Amino acid sequence: MVTPVIKLEEGRPLRPGEAQDLRIGEIIGYWKSKLCGRKMPSRKDIDPAEIVRLLPYVALVDVIPDVPIEKRYRVRLFGTQLVEYHQKDWTGKLVFDVTSGEAAQRIAQAGEFCVNHHRPWLSSGRLYWTNQKSAKQFEAVILPLSLDDTTVNMLLVLLVIVP
Repeated sequence: MVTPVIKLEEGRPLRPGEAQDLRIGEIIGYWKSKLCGRKMPSRKDIDPAEIVRLLPYVALVDVIPDVPIEKRYRVRLFGTQLVEYHQKDWTGKLVFDVTSGEAAQRIAQAGEFCVNHHRPWLSSGRLYWTNQKSAKQFEAVILPLSLDDTTVNMLLVLLVIVP
């Protein structure tokens, strides 16, 4: 089987409440519930038992400081639905090592937004599996996590394919 090359269409930012899929709002609400007066929750605030329904669509991405962008984003966890969508498990891999340069650059740019602004990134667009000539509409949110409420050290990602 040939591994598909994934190409992202230019995603457009979404405003809160604009996402079609209710799971986007659910993960944002959960993330906000963990703020407790801070700008960002930490990874230890996120309890997988509280978001079991969302876990198949969740990725956790480590943000590695002081390295070039191509080496900055390492996937720590890649949900089962994400593995199915991408036909590859990204766990333990750098984003730039598992997808095309263009798609990796767009993913990294969204991560950079969260890292630099300490705010969530919401987006929608199309995922293209170029080997199969098919495309899927997606919605995604990237939520920053921080140990010290100053430096983003991890990203909580939810990606859903919209029917």
